[in-house]
Amino acid sequence: MDLIDEVFGVDEQEVSRRNRATTLLFTELKRKNSLDSQKARCLWLRDRDCNSRFFHSFINRRRKRNEILGLNVNEEWQEKVEDVKKGIHTHFQNQFKSVPMIRPIPDQDFCARRLTSEEN
Repeated sequence: MDLIDEVFGVDEQEVSRRNRATTLLFTELKRKNSLDSQKARCLWLRDRDCNSRFFHSFINRRRKRNEILGLNVNEEWQEKVEDVKKGIHTHFQNQFKSVPMIRPIPDQDFCARRLTSEEN
């Protein structure tokens, strides 16, 4: 699309329209997937054990996908649970620690020039 845009000279409004359409498309797809999941859950609850093999395979697949097998900490692969926990804790501790900022203080003699009504 970018090459076509360059050749035909698409303006900013068209790019903006395409971005909005793409965002709307992905939002609707996410909503549809969510509704499909909710419908499947309702069927599982209603039918109880009728879909138990399917249900358990779905849950096990999801559990396996969400499992953290290891983590790259300081350029080193960690697989032990304690090392992974420690790496995650250290990462977020470093992300959210406060860094003292040195802010300049204007001189006492400093006087900002104000704009006149003509300049404004």
